[in-house]
Amino acid sequence: MKKKVLIILLIVFSLIALIIGTMYLIDMKRMKDNKSVLFSTWGYSYAPPENVSETQENKEIENIDDFYNTDLTKEKDIRNLGELYNSFDAQKDNCFVIGAMVHNDYLYSEFMNNFKNDKSSFVRVAQNTVEGDLILYDILYLEDTDKLYLVTDNTRDKFAATDDRTIELSQFENITEYKYNDRLYWVLYNGELNDESFATENVFVITVIN
Repeated sequence: MKKKVLIILLIVFSLIALIIGTMYLIDMKRMKDNKSVLFSTWGYSYAPPENVSETQENKEIENIDDFYNTDLTKEKDIRNLGELYNSFDAQKDNCFVIGAMVHNDYLYSEFMNNFKNDKSSFVRVAQNTVEGDLILYDILYLEDTDKLYLVTDNTRDKFAATDDRTIELSQFENITEYKYNDRLYWVLYNGELNDESFATENVFVITVIN
């Protein structure tokens, strides 16, 4: 009887040792591959790598969901704003508001300085049409991709055709001030910027500065 108990105990201990040994080998392999351990560091000095956030800034922006999934924009999804959202709301929300009066214009200088210094940055621009309807522009610069992304929200423009009341994403290489026909504009553009290219689809006019 004692012999049977001893055999059973040996089998149990062997299974436990096998399980622990397997766990050990798995974690050793994961540490070697610089991955997080599943069970333990087994007394080794090892710092598991930090989890890479899904909002990592070096991810390419391919659609509007990507645009609002960065650290700078994930709390600012333009699609969550109501249809009655207006320039007064934009002013309170710390947007760069352009109209009869300009509000929070420091945001413009801050964004441009960040861009010039290769620092990721985001700004929301709000301005009214001639008829008084609000147009919103979300501009994002990511230093890791070295690209500018623009979300245009025309959904509140009651004088636009129904098909034109959309939220769209565009991508650009550069942003600057440009003087054209004696007016100074703030523009996003791809390729070369000159008087010949100014009125083409490669240039997007954000606003007239003066």
